[in-house]
Amino acid sequence: VVGLAVEPVWTQYDNMFSYSNLVPTAPPRTTLGDFARARGGTRAALVISDTSVASRIGGDRMRRSVEGAGIPVVATLNYVPGATSPERLGQQIRSLGVDVLISTLAAEDYAHVYMGARAAGARLKVTLSPSGYDRELLRKYGQAISGATFFVSYTPFESTIPAHEQYRQAMVKYAPQLRDPAEEIALASYIATDLMLRGLLEAGECPTRENFIMGLAGVDDYNADGLLPGFVDFSVDNGMPAKCYTFVQVDATGAGFEILEPHPVCGTPLPD
Repeated sequence: VVGLAVEPVWTQYDNMFSYSNLVPTAPPRTTLGDFARARGGTRAALVISDTSVASRIGGDRMRRSVEGAGIPVVATLNYVPGATSPERLGQQIRSLGVDVLISTLAAEDYAHVYMGARAAGARLKVTLSPSGYDRELLRKYGQAISGATFFVSYTPFESTIPAHEQYRQAMVKYAPQLRDPAEEIALASYIATDLMLRGLLEAGECPTRENFIMGLAGVDDYNADGLLPGFVDFSVDNGMPAKCYTFVQVDATGAGFEILEPHPVCGTPLPD
């Protein structure tokens, strides 16, 4: 099995391969906290969707990463789409006096919360979300979300590399229905497919299930031809969280993203 790991089960079975697990069982790293502290963050609030298991688990991991770098998370706030007022939540964020806002909401929900916080006058130095690096979000909200920051475990499209051009050519040929191939789900699917092909190569001329698993488990230098910012060692990293993230921010015009330096940022593991 290859794919984008969004459940802890990906760390439990040797036949499941992923370049990054969004909700792993392994301890988080200080990557997010290191980034926030380097940009002047001192006090944080976390916004989750309490009805989503993935949001709660991901939120706890973000909290541990930020606190591991010395930034206290003073409140965990719940956002219910269609029920919670972004304006009132923004006022609550402002009243907390935080300068870091972290979230595990879906991209559009995060945009609403971010706009609510800005409208309330919250003085945020850092905002972080794993969801939202999507040009569709820019087309919908534009300058209203300028300054919003997202983190990704792959090389963003703003960093022009040969692998991106190869990817775009493949999308034009095999997925012409995509208006803009620079989207996360399409790229993740592309990388997963590349990973399966690598497993077939490692399995040899007469591939079997056992040879595939053993061969791919022995790969220690996988980076999808540069689409990943660092190498994955499947003998130890399979199903683990990404070691490094690149941070992208909506530019002042709201029409594009810009990569924030340094990139990538690679933190240190926290104690279990």
